[in-house]
Amino acid sequence: MRTRQLTRKRLSLESLEPRCMLSSYSVVDLGFLDGPSGRGWNDNAWNDINNEGQVAGRSGESAVLWNPAAAGGGAGTMVDLGKLPGDDLAIGKSISSNGLVAGTSILWAATPDERHEPFLWIPDSPNGDTGSMLATGISAGRTKGVNSHGKVVGDMGDLAVITQAFIWERDADGVAHLTDLNDAVPRDQLIAQGIEEGVILHEATAINDSNQVLVNGWFAEDTTGDGNFDVQKAYAFLLHDDNGMYYDGGMTITDLGSLGGTQYSYATDINASGQITGESDSPARNQGRHAFLWQDGAMSDLGTLGRDTQSRARAISDNGTIVGESNRSLSVSSYNPFLWQNGQMDDLNKGLGKNSDWTLRWAWGVNDDVQVVGTGTAPHTAEQDDWRGYLLTTDVTLPKLSISDATAIEGDLADLTTV
Repeated sequence: MRTRQLTRKRLSLESLEPRCMLSSYSVVDLGFLDGPSGRGWNDNAWNDINNEGQVAGRSGESAVLWNPAAAGGGAGTMVDLGKLPGDDLAIGKSISSNGLVAGTSILWAATPDERHEPFLWIPDSPNGDTGSMLATGISAGRTKGVNSHGKVVGDMGDLAVITQAFIWERDADGVAHLTDLNDAVPRDQLIAQGIEEGVILHEATAINDSNQVLVNGWFAEDTTGDGNFDVQKAYAFLLHDDNGMYYDGGMTITDLGSLGGTQYSYATDINASGQITGESDSPARNQGRHAFLWQDGAMSDLGTLGRDTQSRARAISDNGTIVGESNRSLSVSSYNPFLWQNGQMDDLNKGLGKNSDWTLRWAWGVNDDVQVVGTGTAPHTAEQDDWRGYLLTTDVTLPKLSISDATAIEGDLADLTTV
């Protein structure tokens, strides 16, 4: 097997221009998986999209991969990724630039038999229409992200209590390593940044191809001794390992800060250039949590749509486009998905037109071609749930990310299939 070597890349992004504003788009119903496995659970969920237009999610009881139509037109195709043996359903949560899908396979049963096991699906064909599902061996955990090197991140442990952030990776010999980031992160670095030593790193939500990981931490303290946590803080961190392998140490961790309200920050996604998005408490009076963009060491408030008081960012593309939702209350009817770019936030529902049957509620992923994947409601039959997955394609042309003095990672997808 060839040895992989990771080196840093210098990334640059040309400035956005006025032409990049959202104006019109089309919406495609991603549909349901054919056959019994597509109807076992009467809904679907679509969670992530890569720059090839491939979408990862769930239809019925199966994890699925949706491939866009080939040149020349036609409908997209759905690939049944299945689930781990003995489980009830599986969910595709994240898809890498080269078509690796990470997700969670679930057995619904009474404790201690209930199981949430992260998996990695590896394509064995160029268009990803076939492949194999690899079990990670984590019997209690959920997947949140994967990169093109096959590194999987998420949370593990008893889902009824606070969990621990993990990264699962394989070395050059194909040996799997599972790292609880609470055991590996240098605590002295946290303390030097003013973070409480007792903070728990409870979830890793994303990883990019430079192996930068987003980790969310939680700190709680009972200062009065009455059994209640009167101090509660949520932190978002950027974690990086210069060696490219987290199991052997050498990490640096950076506190992303907050928007200035109470100490609540939650990071959701990171792109190739290290820009990060998520949500944080707003310092404004009577305002809730707002979506943020973190770059160059500073966090900026993306605001909300109209008179909404809250917003949450879900994903960021490599050219800095962000999607998420804006809302006024916890009622689903108040949720509207947004697309943010070049300092402007647009309501995706406003571009549908009066004759559209769609109502969009959540936006989960976005790629460099400003294709958005999310969940909404559309006309349905008795066999299909209201909630449907959509793929929104815009007419926006955005600048592409350029990489200079890049050093390639040696190896290919065939290397990843070695256990």
